[in-house]
Amino acid sequence: MKHLKSILKISLLIATMMLSTLAVAQPQGQRGQQGRPSIPDAKQIEKMVDKLSSELTLSEEQTVKIQAIYTSHFDKVDEATKNGRPNREDMQKLRSNFETEVKNELSEEQQKAYDEFLEKQRQERGKRGSGKR
Repeated sequence: MKHLKSILKISLLIATMMLSTLAVAQPQGQRGQQGRPSIPDAKQIEKMVDKLSSELTLSEEQTVKIQAIYTSHFDKVDEATKNGRPNREDMQKLRSNFETEVKNELSEEQQKAYDEFLEKQRQERGKRGSGKR
């Protein structure tokens, strides 16, 4: 009986060690990984623009133009990240140019709403980022 208890304890210990090793070996989330960011595909871009369109009440013409701006922007990001991680200033310049292009298609009222939309997006990203750690 003692021998059976010892075998059971050892088996349980080995199983626990194997499970803890598997848990530690799992890949980290997107924040923990270095490398190329994922570039949204056409369907994802369409979702982003649809969300923006409903937030800002864009006209059909504005929606089409802004979708083209988004597609162009992500093509540029894709190109900039193909050969590794670009410097921060270049990426900030890309983002700034992108936001300016979008704003150029908006009325003054929509521009204010767009600024609020961007701020809300940044806050949400900050919450997601800090919540993962």
